[in-house]
Amino acid sequence: MDSESAIPEVLRHPAPAPATGLALVVDDQPAVAATVARWLEREGMTCHTANSVAEALDRADRHEYGLVFADVHMPGASGLDLARELKGRDPAVQVVIITGSTTVETAVAALRLNADDYLVKPFDPASLLHAARRAREHRRLMLENEAYRQRLEERVQEQARRLERLYLSSILSLVKALEAKDPHTRGHSDRVARYSLALLDRVGGVDREALEVG
Repeated sequence: MDSESAIPEVLRHPAPAPATGLALVVDDQPAVAATVARWLEREGMTCHTANSVAEALDRADRHEYGLVFADVHMPGASGLDLARELKGRDPAVQVVIITGSTTVETAVAALRLNADDYLVKPFDPASLLHAARRAREHRRLMLENEAYRQRLEERVQEQARRLERLYLSSILSLVKALEAKDPHTRGHSDRVARYSLALLDRVGGVDREALEVG
């Protein structure tokens, strides 16, 4: 894991990947965390390291991480605890669990926490970078989908506002047509609306558009 001899071709000529923020590598062995960070940095990523879940959460309070590699077995809280906390803060964060254990229980626990990938030690740089690229692409798609959903909601709300304005315009046209037949009622509704809105400005507590329509 610590040896960097015979660097594979994937590290010498990394494929471009969209930036998705910082990466965080969490392992209680500083040499392992530093090695993984160097491999990721050769992929063009900016990496921070932490040697415990407490340190990782402290860093997450100060930085936004798009990708996190976390070892499962660490003193105190585990990498699974970290995954639960980070996913609760940002569902789009990509958490790759690293473990030397191949037990079914660990794999099932990682899946239940919506971990995005699973690497078993010892792994080579190519496997690590493949997981990183897949995670970054998944995060990019999630963020794009969320942005599209927000834009769609904004368009629906704007369309609803347009329909309300058309509805109000139709009501006003009908009222004016009816009032025009009698000189004593001409402009009456408009005056009542203006007086009501003036009172609303003083008193408050009522939806302005609903009052105007009423």
